[in-house]
Amino acid sequence: MFPPDVKDRTGIPEVKPFLPEDMFFLTSDPSRNWKPQEPTPLRLTPDKGSLNGVKLGGDPDSLQSFGKPSNRNPFTSESFSFNQMGLIVELEHARICYFGLVICPEDGETIRSCELTLTLPDGHDVPVSKGTTIEPILSALGQPSRLDRDETEHIYTYSRSGYTLELECTPLGKISRINTWGDF
Repeated sequence: MFPPDVKDRTGIPEVKPFLPEDMFFLTSDPSRNWKPQEPTPLRLTPDKGSLNGVKLGGDPDSLQSFGKPSNRNPFTSESFSFNQMGLIVELEHARICYFGLVICPEDGETIRSCELTLTLPDGHDVPVSKGTTIEPILSALGQPSRLDRDETEHIYTYSRSGYTLELECTPLGKISRINTWGDF
């Protein structure tokens, strides 16, 4: 038989018409009209895949509650930066798939530290800020499913309830970043 893009014995590939939906790059990004927000304290509930009620797997329009993103065209790039809140959100297949919470920005980063409360599966709340160490979280969550260590950071990974929680720390145990995503 013929290759899938060849219409007949001539060997000339079939030409597909250019359709309006192929012009997505000309559309206006919906976040353009979102209103700026004052930095809001964040509450992450990793076993529910939720950040301030915004769910992993949810519609990206729900990110409007965090205000106008710092980056341009986040719907197109599938990455939202809320620098004033220390928050990065990524999309996959037009659904929210990742929350990144910056606790200690690296030198030169324009993103600020977030104000975060981590709600653990037992309902215990742990405030997380620049000086927070891993110990209170480890004592509440137990041993991670995975631990990666090198000379610059330690990464504790927990996979539970269909979600992954990753805690990035300095070798001295201070939390620098928290990441979470759905295992779907």
